[in-house]
Amino acid sequence: MLAVVGAGPKGIAIAAKARALAAAGLPAPRVVLVDRGEVAGNWSGRQGYTNGLLPLGTPPEKDVGYPYPASWGAASADVAAAMAEFSWQRHLIRHGVYGDWVDRGRMRPAHRQWSAYSSSLVIAAPDPDPARPGNTSITEGEQ
Repeated sequence: MLAVVGAGPKGIAIAAKARALAAAGLPAPRVVLVDRGEVAGNWSGRQGYTNGLLPLGTPPEKDVGYPYPASWGAASADVAAAMAEFSWQRHLIRHGVYGDWVDRGRMRPAHRQWSAYSSSLVIAAPDPDPARPGNTSITEGEQ
């Protein structure tokens, strides 16, 4: 098991990678995210880190899967494809706004939008099966 303190974008990226590795048939740790606040809460504008209105400092294409490296041998394409399911672009497609985002110049999202994207990865993730290694649990609240 891999415990990650903080359920922000980096912790979520670690959990997503574990899911992608497992989906590609590779060994992966069970990841538990521990946070006393809400998932991606410091980006939401509700916890004091930011007001949530500032634009993201990096391009959103540098999402949880970036840089989608080919570092998993023969399974690299499968891992990258599984990680692409967690991409910013897929998030926009699911919400029916991808075309608008592209047509408006691929603007950087506000912190609160990045928080919503990051949180959606946790909420939309399949339920973990504790009997199978490689699945990810997300735990909120003090432990």
